[in-house]
Amino acid sequence: MIRCFRCELEFDLETVSWCHCDVPLRTLRCSTCHDCFCSAPMPYKRRFWAEAPRELRESPNRFRTQLGSTATHIDRRPVERRPALLIVDDDEAMRSIVACFVEQLGYSAMSIGDSEEALAEAARHPYDVVITDALMPKLDGRELCQRLKAMPTGATKKVILMSSLYKSRRARLEAFAFGIDEFLPKPLNFNELATVLGRIAPIVPEMTAIRTAV
Repeated sequence: MIRCFRCELEFDLETVSWCHCDVPLRTLRCSTCHDCFCSAPMPYKRRFWAEAPRELRESPNRFRTQLGSTATHIDRRPVERRPALLIVDDDEAMRSIVACFVEQLGYSAMSIGDSEEALAEAARHPYDVVITDALMPKLDGRELCQRLKAMPTGATKKVILMSSLYKSRRARLEAFAFGIDEFLPKPLNFNELATVLGRIAPIVPEMTAIRTAV
């Protein structure tokens, strides 16, 4: 059960429908007043999604991704090269939805909430891209990037920094000094994330290599 922010009546999550708003991330509609959560205060939305079941947070119905004026097409054909992504964020709801989104684009994704555990995971497995939050306990995203780049395979890793704080030009320049490859401000623009991934870690379709007949 959830209490609507507008009419303040409780309703069962199993009875609700998704909104049709022209936004990158859709929300639910109250089954009583039929208002969606797009206009809800941010604290309400954060609390709601943090407590929502994972299958609801990661539902494909949440996403309405567009690049420019053309809707993104998610190609489900087998791929020859499926880049591996590591999502690092101490906010479980955030890393969960980012992982879900990139998997829908066709990437392989692993998510971790602890930056030091992420460092150990990256040492064990050859991730192509690490998407990390800027502010985290133990190691922040910039320090994590610096240590990732210092690994023997660090030169081949791309690091995307997500931040709601480091938005000024000076802060971005400082982040790039740590070796950051791309910077994405929060709230995260999923269209921009898809564009950045397509540029730094494109998915190679099956059978793109030219084979010479014997």
